[in-house]
Amino acid sequence: MSRTSRHTAWAVETVTLRTVAERVGLAPCSVSAILNNSAAGRSIPQHTRDRVRQAAQQLNYRPNYSARSLRTKRTYTVALLAPDFQPTWNSRRLNSV
Repeated sequence: MSRTSRHTAWAVETVTLRTVAERVGLAPCSVSAILNNSAAGRSIPQHTRDRVRQAAQQLNYRPNYSARSLRTKRTYTVALLAPDFQPTWNSRRLNSV
């Protein structure tokens, strides 16, 4: 079951962690542990980890960084604040036209 993005003109299929989990027949938390290489994921047999990684690659799974930032409460975003100014050469040119 995949969702479709409503914000684009074309329907883009979104592959979620749940989609990968359904493909391999595991719980989403197990798939997450494997893809994040956590301690719990390392305790899962190697052939199962290989199956999950292969399914994620076939489905072109990409992590949702917005969801991850909500979960971890960290965005790793840098903001740049700059004054709003217009160079003098640009304003003279616009006024003469």
